[in-house]
Amino acid sequence: MWPATQGLLMLTLKFDQGEIPSALAQVLGVLEKPRPLLQAIGEYGIDSTMQRFRTGKAPDGSAWAPKSPTTLARHPRGGRKPLIGESRALSTTIAYQVGDKSVAWGSNQVYAGVQQGGARAGSLWSGKDRRGRNAKAPWGDIPARPYLGLSAKDERNIMEIVRDYLL
Repeated sequence: MWPATQGLLMLTLKFDQGEIPSALAQVLGVLEKPRPLLQAIGEYGIDSTMQRFRTGKAPDGSAWAPKSPTTLARHPRGGRKPLIGESRALSTTIAYQVGDKSVAWGSNQVYAGVQQGGARAGSLWSGKDRRGRNAKAPWGDIPARPYLGLSAKDERNIMEIVRDYLL
């Protein structure tokens, strides 16, 4: 019969052979100070996101909406690829930030959220421009072109990064 204290089952495990104690100590060390693990995940997140700019596909594998004819006419040097403009600012400012127990990645560009989620014409601003004319922003609908997020492959790869750090 197992010893019980106030209805609770008490169990003591003792490891005194092999590599188990050092492996457990290593896992606990990673969990107490996860910064290197989170940095590796952040680096992976940047690489995966940058690949989306090359392929023009969202995390779910769907193709981004093409640039409109009006956008192509207004910005001929911007190229035909969605989310790649003349400055290439959005596609070159993806960075990650590590917290105590978290990591996040994205862009600091003002328009990054609009590109990710899209926007209806006039949904950001409407009023008078500097010349007193009626104006709105955006001037036309902007379709969502999700570039941030995790695909099923990303989830598997991040789990592999975690396993590598824990083992």
